[in-house]
Amino acid sequence: MTTVDTNLNERETLIMQILYELGNATAADIEDYSRGLLNNVPVNVLLEVLEKKGLLTVQRTDGLSVYKPVNCPEPVKITLAERVLNTIRSVPQTMANLGKLGDISDAEVNKLTAPIRSGSKICVR
Repeated sequence: MTTVDTNLNERETLIMQILYELGNATAADIEDYSRGLLNNVPVNVLLEVLEKKGLLTVQRTDGLSVYKPVNCPEPVKITLAERVLNTIRSVPQTMANLGKLGDISDAEVNKLTAPIRSGSKICVR
């Protein structure tokens, strides 16, 4: 049985959130999807760390590494949920602030609000 290390720093948590959203991705995909939050960060190194922690699997084909999250352990769900709640604090205020950005599409707003409307848990895969 693989041991899973659920102690995640902020950048590792962000990468896991992105991977659960995308399903699987390369390091470049993750950097692009982060919208600048992972600029100047060695994403490949963090992905290797997450793999060693037992949170990712990697498939290497023709020099390309594609990462996929393993089933989300309960402690990771809690860690992700705590970080999201600590960041958001107020869902209505956060949604209002997102609306002020101007470059957020209706599809993105729907994607953000769908889990709230459905009561979905974070980290569903």
